Amino acid sequence: MDAATQEKYRSRHRLLLLATLTLTAACAAVKTDGLASKGAGADGAADDEPLPTAAGAGQGSGGAAGATHMMDAAPPIVIDPARTADAGAADRPAGDDARRADTAPARDTAADSGPLIRPDATAARPARAILLTSIPTADVGDVMLKARLAGLGYQVTVAVVTNVDNMRAARKLAADQDLLVVSSSFLSTVPESGIFVDLPVPILCLEQALLAGLEMVQTEIDSSGWFVNQTKIEITMPRHPLAGGTAAGLVTVVNGFSEMGWGRPLPSATVVATLAGGPDQGTIFAYDKGTQLVRITAPARRVAWFGHVLTLPALNAQGWSLFDAAVTWAANLPPR
Repeated sequence: MDAATQEKYRSRHRLLLLATLTLTAACAAVKTDGLASKGAGADGAADDEPLPTAAGAGQGSGGAAGATHMMDAAPPIVIDPARTADAGAADRPAGDDARRADTAPARDTAADSGPLIRPDATAARPARAILLTSIPTADVGDVMLKARLAGLGYQVTVAVVTNVDNMRAARKLAADQDLLVVSSSFLSTVPESGIFVDLPVPILCLEQALLAGLEMVQTEIDSSGWFVNQTKIEITMPRHPLAGGTAAGLVTVVNGFSEMGWGRPLPSATVVATLAGGPDQGTIFAYDKGTQLVRITAPARRVAWFGHVLTLPALNAQGWSLFDAAVTWAANLPPR
């Protein structure tokens, strides 16, 4: 795919995210005005209006407000000084998120998702992961990512980053996590998006436009991108843990529509999978701690992974197995 076509897809991706953010802000403003006009009852309490939850996202107000609550019964944790964090998230069992997320996809994907690694009940504390996005309304793909991480034993914080202030807050929060997962719904054009490059925390990046900011690829325009309607990747290093036991050669990871991310790895990268017919276009590649990046050495493990949020609902068992392997290798946690 030539550079002009790649830039077209990147521009489309950015416009979709910006449009979503604008629509969400408009819906929030309308809802706020509506609540203000209703006023309080005789006892000083506002008129009751149930908030939609994952189990009833289409009830009540519905629309954008319903989508905001798809990731949890309460809004996802948002790193934004103007909004209130979900204070109860740290105390909820990880399984709750997985059960709620089951209601979000349009079809049942449980049969495709493969076995999950359950947390050890004797562990001193659950592993912690932060999921980075820029869309306040929970995308189905992000719902699935959060549920999958919870199933792998992680206590998941969802950080919605849309400006410089909450970008910095997200970095501060991520410094205390075991893993940072960057969804492709993260808007890499937000200023200071490269702020995570020297973070001494493992990073699993699904946003190909951020790979340059993380120094995992060069900064040229054709160093990363998206390829549509491709369902296979080629495993080039089957013995590496990131391959999850998958044999060498072409393997189908998506059953249906796909938008598959790729990057041109640096010579120092470990390339585990590439696009079918694209040996220099890595779909799964990594840098161990201390490995040379563009300007610095990796302060912790870094993994680039191909899954776009639009692709995740169509990911099959083999695809999810590769995601599990990426999480396990990136975090590099001791046996639990």
